[in-house]
Amino acid sequence: MKKAVLFCLFLLLLVSGSSSLHAQPKTKREVTREFFPGTQQLKTLTEVKITRNMHGDLFNYYKKTTVRRTEFTINGKPVKKTRRITKLGRSGKPCYELFSKEIHYNENGQRKRLEQYKCDKNTSLIKEYRDGKVVAVRKLKKRRLWSGFWFFA
Repeated sequence: MKKAVLFCLFLLLLVSGSSSLHAQPKTKREVTREFFPGTQQLKTLTEVKITRNMHGDLFNYYKKTTVRRTEFTINGKPVKKTRRITKLGRSGKPCYELFSKEIHYNENGQRKRLEQYKCDKNTSLIKEYRDGKVVAVRKLKKRRLWSGFWFFA
C-alpha cells in the first residue's frame, strides 16, 4: 500500500514538474553602439531583447522582440528615443507591433514631441511640448467596425 502511494506521488511530481518546464522563456540581449566618425562620441545606442520559448511547444509558440534605440547629438544630448515591442506567434493579437513609443528632444535636451501607440487597445497618444511643458494632448481611439451579429453577415 505504501509503495502504491509513493509511486502515485512520484508520478504526480514528475508530471507537474515537466509541465512547468515548457513555460520557461529564453531571453537574448544584444547592445549595439555607433559612434560619430573620427570621435569617440556616442551617436546611437540600440538594445535588442528577444524572448522566445525554450522548448518547441506547438500550442504556445511566440517570439517577442523589444527594441530600444536612442540617438544623440555630438554634444551628448538625446535627440530621439524609440521603443518598439513586437510579438510573433499564436497570441491571437490582430497586429504584429503591439506597442511603439517615440520621443523627440530639442537641442537643449527637453522634450519636444511624444508619440505612443498601443495596438491592443487601438489607441494613440500625441503630446506636444514647448519649453519642457505640455502644450497640446491628442488622444485617438480607433473604433472597431461592427456590422451586427455574425449570423447576419
